[in-house]
Amino acid sequence: MIYDELIKEISKDKVLMNENMSKHTSFKVGGMADFFVEVQNVQELIYVLKLAKSLRIKTCIIGNGSNVIVKDTGFRGIIIKLNFKHMKIEKDKIAVGAGVPVALLSEFTYRSGISGYEFLGGIPGTVGGAVKMNAGAYGSEIKDVLLETVILDEIDNGIHDVLMKNIIMSIKDEITGQLIITTHNTLLLEILPKENIYILSTDYNGNKRINSIKEYGIKIQKNNNARDLYFKGVFGGIPTTDYIDFEEIKYALECNEGTADGEET
Repeated sequence: MIYDELIKEISKDKVLMNENMSKHTSFKVGGMADFFVEVQNVQELIYVLKLAKSLRIKTCIIGNGSNVIVKDTGFRGIIIKLNFKHMKIEKDKIAVGAGVPVALLSEFTYRSGISGYEFLGGIPGTVGGAVKMNAGAYGSEIKDVLLETVILDEIDNGIHDVLMKNIIMSIKDEITGQLIITTHNTLLLEILPKENIYILSTDYNGNKRINSIKEYGIKIQKNNNARDLYFKGVFGGIPTTDYIDFEEIKYALECNEGTADGEET
């Protein structure tokens, strides 16, 4: 069933079942993945993510598999390889797919007469992984050349490049390096400097605002860190439960479970 759904949008030769992941990692070790899917564009990625979510299947996204080890027992779910290989010069910027090897990007910029990317030449992996870990060498880092990132929302898998642009424009005068935005990983609040944290909140009327946590004038300490304060609602970045009908939510979940079992609701 899963295979049949995958090949509705993905080419058959890009969907593999019970694939040995040692073929796709730099260490050449690892167990079997239930499904290994190569996606060629954002539309295919969104399709696979939505399908996996609807079927409650785990996913893992990789690039070239550099420095990746899959445990011997394998991966129960879908491993998605990003095969976005586009590189395009747009005036004073370069649009690059997350699946482009960073060494290839370095060579492309060199041949195009663009400087500043030479440090990428000896780094393994792809652009997506380099951005995630802020890869660097010889005193330079990916944040030094990164201008804009396309985000896939964790909830509905929508493309939020417009959201990213608006957020950057609203605080661009304060940005001095890389900007990281996460919607759910609150653990970052424990390790990031407070001057690097902004809270996006929505009021009851749907109005959105972005505030640096410095604006709240609260002293942040180890025993009173930003994450604890966030969950206490100090920054207004979490929903209140005053008007949530939990019985209605419970009923909706029960209906969905019935649908998954093939029952009519």
